[in-house]
Amino acid sequence: MGADGPAALMRPAEQVRVQHAPGARPHTMRRLTDTCELDRLFYRANAALSAEQHAVGLRFKACWRRCISTGRLVQRYSPQTGQGGGTLEETEISVNARHAIDRALALLTLARARVVCAVCGLDEHPGTRIRTLHRALDLLHEKWR
Repeated sequence: MGADGPAALMRPAEQVRVQHAPGARPHTMRRLTDTCELDRLFYRANAALSAEQHAVGLRFKACWRRCISTGRLVQRYSPQTGQGGGTLEETEISVNARHAIDRALALLTLARARVVCAVCGLDEHPGTRIRTLHRALDLLHEKWR
């Protein structure tokens, strides 16, 4: 459908004025408010996700992103200067996020875990697995309160 086709025009967007350089004339641009597949499912006209399912999906997505962005695990050859670089904290945050993901996936069946990882983590379209996604997100909403 292209960047200016009917499907793209139906996505929720807001008009913003952006100034690209100091003293330059500001330009009006469209900023899309849906940034992932969960947002697209939640904000569309027939709302495939409830507010609770959307919130739980975004929470899973945040944990997923934290656990894949690990800190440095190798030593640098240059000497450390100043305060710590925060790599130990980044590693600890990613490990805690990985434990949260593991606990969430332990609550789900294999099919539900696959669809949650695909849609929430990898940003894929659920296709025919939308009911499985609903059940999985409802279960995570119950357990993650």
